[in-house]
Amino acid sequence: MNVLVFSIPGHPDWRWRIVDDDSKTVEDSSASFPTVAEALTEGRERRQRHVRLPLPVSEPHPGLSSGARPRDWTKVR
Repeated sequence: MNVLVFSIPGHPDWRWRIVDDDSKTVEDSSASFPTVAEALTEGRERRQRHVRLPLPVSEPHPGLSSGARPRDWTKVR
């Protein structure tokens, strides 16, 4: 997860945004901050809350039964 800091043209304040590894937004700040440093500090603190959350259990691929392994294509002729 990463914290981005941005400003909207015409508005002098800064906001933070937490994004996941696929660049999808996890959370946006509802408050604005007068400096980049303040926004980044708050965003990093919020990110730590998300890092501590348990990871979701992913569903198995529909084509694989539990315990099944993908086919080893190096052995296919």
